Amino acid sequence: MEYEQTLASVVAEERYSQSASVIVRIGEPHVIRHRVLLSDYALARSPVGWAGFRDTFEVDGKPVRDREARLAALMSAGTPESSALARRIALENSRFNIGEEVAVRNINVPTVAVDLVHPVNRSRFSFERLGGDTIDGRATWRLVFTERRRPTIIRDHNGKDRRARGSIWLDPTTGEVLKTTLQWEGEPEGFITVDYDRDPDIGALVPVRMIEQYRRDKMTVEGEATYSNYRRFQTSARIVQ
Repeated sequence: MEYEQTLASVVAEERYSQSASVIVRIGEPHVIRHRVLLSDYALARSPVGWAGFRDTFEVDGKPVRDREARLAALMSAGTPESSALARRIALENSRFNIGEEVAVRNINVPTVAVDLVHPVNRSRFSFERLGGDTIDGRATWRLVFTERRRPTIIRDHNGKDRRARGSIWLDPTTGEVLKTTLQWEGEPEGFITVDYDRDPDIGALVPVRMIEQYRRDKMTVEGEATYSNYRRFQTSARIVQ
């Protein structure tokens, strides 16, 4: 699909604000931790779907590495060694997430909902069209998806199933995605919502904002990420497996 090919060959700059809060009185959350990450975020396509890789270069205004666009260089190489190293980089940078006592997570990437309903996973889900909305002046279809197979794709850190459900708002004439939402069964409760907009340099709709929330007991972890400075890889960005 042309749209998928376009989104699978770009890298963006991500500004990701995270906060953890606890309810100290009814209706009065108290923020106990806050963090801002700046990262390179790469989108790549593999034989089993999409993958998003975050490479953090600054935490709360302090550099954690030289900004050398290493993810872009690795993914452009397209070798098994480079893709394995990109995964290690993404895992390494997950340590910067706050609120791990609420949610140990690696689904906090903007393309996760689209990845779930990729053709290679489509048989795992049921789909229903439930009307639509007008987003940025464009009429959309709202496609609701529910995972129906086990083991599920999303699991907690103990390996327990977390059946996914959500919605995708798309342009019925082009197939372009304008918005996605994702939720799952079980704790921690929460959601991930992503807005898309057209980038003039890329010439397609791309993720521009991700909102996330996770809740367990009296604690809540929230995040907001914005995406800018999209640019294309110099060569094909395909993960070789």
